[in-house]
Amino acid sequence: MDKKFRIFTICSFLYCLLLALVCHPVVMESQGDAPAYIELAKQFLGMSDNTTDLSSRQPLYSLFLAPFISIWGENGFSYPVMYCQFFMVFLSSLLLYKLFEKFLLFKSFPLIITILYLLNLSTINYASSILSETFSLLIFTIIVYVLIENSEKDRISLWFVLGLLAGLMVLARFNMLGLPVFIVLCMLLIHYRHYGITGLKKSIYPFLYYFLGLLLVLNIWSLYNLRENGFYGVFPPYHAGQRWAIPATIKRTNHISGKYKPLLEIFVKARQKYEKENPSISLKKGSLLENQAAQRLYLSLKPQVNGYQVYKLAHDDLLKYFDLKDNSVDNARLGYLLKPFYKEIAKQNRAKLTKFRFYSLINTFRAGGTTLAVDEKMNINALPPVLVKIYKVIFFCMAAITFLVAALFFVFKIKSIKEHKNWKVFILIILISYFPVVHFYANVISDANRFKFPAEPLIIGLFIYFVHAGSEYLKMKITPYKF
Repeated sequence: MDKKFRIFTICSFLYCLLLALVCHPVVMESQGDAPAYIELAKQFLGMSDNTTDLSSRQPLYSLFLAPFISIWGENGFSYPVMYCQFFMVFLSSLLLYKLFEKFLLFKSFPLIITILYLLNLSTINYASSILSETFSLLIFTIIVYVLIENSEKDRISLWFVLGLLAGLMVLARFNMLGLPVFIVLCMLLIHYRHYGITGLKKSIYPFLYYFLGLLLVLNIWSLYNLRENGFYGVFPPYHAGQRWAIPATIKRTNHISGKYKPLLEIFVKARQKYEKENPSISLKKGSLLENQAAQRLYLSLKPQVNGYQVYKLAHDDLLKYFDLKDNSVDNARLGYLLKPFYKEIAKQNRAKLTKFRFYSLINTFRAGGTTLAVDEKMNINALPPVLVKIYKVIFFCMAAITFLVAALFFVFKIKSIKEHKNWKVFILIILISYFPVVHFYANVISDANRFKFPAEPLIIGLFIYFVHAGSEYLKMKITPYKF
């Protein structure tokens, strides 16, 4: 261990320890998925009397919570979990340091990136929240590290490990279901770099071992679902992104076939209840929506209601209408029964759904998470609002520039990948591109910013990389810098 890395390790650990000591674990205040994760963990432990179907929830974080709840109880587990999550931030910082050390740039390159990652408000916010984001970021960081590490070593065992990690990533965040495909794209790029087009046959065994690891993890969970929830699969068939977008477009003026009119009434009633209970804009501390221009732009793009919340409000009435029960089998049936209705709604609201896709895309550039929906001065909420606003603007601009430059860089430089000294940057570009692509396709709307959180360290790293490369290019106009 070199001296600089040893000093960084000590400083990073003390910094994360200090944050863990001064922060308060956020459970209910986050208004997020914490209660569902806790309830599912209790169901795994056999400690719950609640029969709510949670088979659509990603299980890995709840499995992580279960031992803490078992040892410290439901009222005392949150602090140990928060301490553990700040330790995950520490581990991630070490991996990121070593990862970016592999890029042959200026000496302080990995140090700058990891410091910015540690100071990132999203990093602090999620580490102190009982949410799966920090847990997912650690797994994602390990995946990136293994992929970059094995891009030179090409060990069969590491491809198998990569498959296992990809499977765990899916179980940690179901929105990562498509990530294994993008990992395959990275593997193809690696083997093309080493062996060219004709040498791709040599990639059969790496792919075989990768898919073996991936399918092993996903099959174990699918068999569990078959035994406990009555279906074979990673998640129940009714768990689909359409529940986020399509219900947000439903209005009484929609023209629906006669047999679906009762369904329309159920959703309209749920929409009215949502609008009555929820303001059109909820301002958190340091919100950019305090600016009227930003607010007008926001309202012109976002759905008038939260489609997923409307679906949840309609859920019980939908079950009653179809004479179903709230369990995984009947919820799956409900999903199938709603498909023709959703199809009719989607046909009439294609323009809105397309606009929502672009809204999802834009939300990918926002910071993953900052202040809470409470006035209490704890964690990030203790910071001055102006500081939070500056951070949000800077991060949005940085992310938007990074994705744009990365796309252009990939298109114009991919042909000469074999000559690139830092060719591994293409791997990072492929991995971060997963998020805007899947957000646009799946129409995840407002959740895009937090879904993208695991990629934030890579976005920061690529931004610094492109800024440095651009500055070097300007210095060497006569002999262009091969960045």
